[in-house]
Amino acid sequence: MDKANFSRHPRADELITQMNERFTVGSRDNLFDSVDNSASRPNDRRMTDISRQQVSDMLAASEAKVDARLANFDTSIKTGFADLRAEFAALRTEIADGRTDAAKQNHDSMKWVIGTVFATISLGVAIIGLFINLNKSEKPAAAPAAQPAPIVITVPGATVAPAPTAAQPAPK
Repeated sequence: MDKANFSRHPRADELITQMNERFTVGSRDNLFDSVDNSASRPNDRRMTDISRQQVSDMLAASEAKVDARLANFDTSIKTGFADLRAEFAALRTEIADGRTDAAKQNHDSMKWVIGTVFATISLGVAIIGLFINLNKSEKPAAAPAAQPAPIVITVPGATVAPAPTAAQPAPK
């Protein structure tokens, strides 16, 4: 609908009159009067309406709640640790008396572990000793070194005395 056709509408004049009444500003002083006026909105309270006494009362109530929760937490922690201490004391008594099956099983397991380690080390040493002895027996015994034949030098015209042997003493 264009402007010319709008002005011909039967309710157009009535609508324009309502808009002018609603959005016409009488003066600048009362422009925000409806917003700032607390009487126009009775349920609206400003932050400054709370007194110091009300704030103190709210803080005291919050502190009381926190104190109650902390006391409850402290009590539950103390009772929990007391129960734990009692259980540990009973366990210590059982271990000291040797009544626990766990202590006996631990002792038996330790004996088996020590025995197994000792047997394994002994078997390893025996096998290594066997291999060392086999290596020694496989090598042939070293034969004494043969003495080389003596070198004899003959000089023509010279007489050579025979070499002394172990059976004959040397001439003096």
